[in-house]
Parts: sequence; structure tokens; C-alpha cells
Amino acid sequence: MDHVFKAEPIKIRVTHLAYLRSAENFYDAEATFESKDGEFRLVSYFLLCRSIEFSLKSFLIFKNVSRDDLKYTYGHSLPKLLNKCNEYTDHSFLSSSNLVETLTKIDGYGDTELYFDVVKSATGGYNGLPGLGSIR
Repeated sequence: MDHVFKAEPIKIRVTHLAYLRSAENFYDAEATFESKDGEFRLVSYFLLCRSIEFSLKSFLIFKNVSRDDLKYTYGHSLPKLLNKCNEYTDHSFLSSSNLVETLTKIDGYGDTELYFDVVKSATGGYNGLPGLGSIR
């Protein structure tokens, strides 16, 4: 006698993987830029910050934080995203580094100002930002 089982379709959430893949793409793209004697590189900052942002958002989506919550509550704020991640897992290893402090300094410039003010970038207006090496 044959046994017949009716299988229900399975749902696989992959949104977090798309964010992670984008984070890797931003990181890889930044690696193609050459540094010129510590010159501020707006595009490099943009790419690295987006890579960090998408990595953190990937983790939070995996932990079932809604995309609307990510967009409207956390936006592009790297320290807010990192703090939310800390609610789900132990990131105490970060306290020994300056990452939280560095992300807070970057966040202080505001995302639209940091990402789009090319005149300010060209005239040295971002001198207070930490070096890229501190966020790689």
C-alpha cells in the first residue's frame, strides 16, 4: 500500500542575503580605489559606510526586524543599527575597538551631508572624520 503525503510549499526568506550581498559589493568596490597620501575620498567613505549599513541591516532582517522599522526608526544611522544588533547578540568584542566611537563620529555628519556634499569634500570640510582604516 502506497502512502501519499501532501507537501505544503515552503517559504524561504532571502531578503537578508540580498542585503549581505550588496554589503559585499560595496566593500569590494571600495577596495578598487587607491589612497593618495591620506586624501579624503568621499566615494570611499560612501561605499564603506553603505557596506557597514547593509551588513547590519542584513543581520537585523535575519532577526525579523521589519524593513519599515529599519527605514523609519534607524535609517542610515550606523550607531543606532549597531546598538539594535547588540540587542540580539553579544558584540562585546567591539568595545575593545573604537568602532562605536568611530561610527558615532561619522553619524554626526548626517547622511545627506556626508554622502552628497562634493564641494565640502573637495575643500577639506570633512577633516574631522576618522580615517578609512578605522572602519575597514
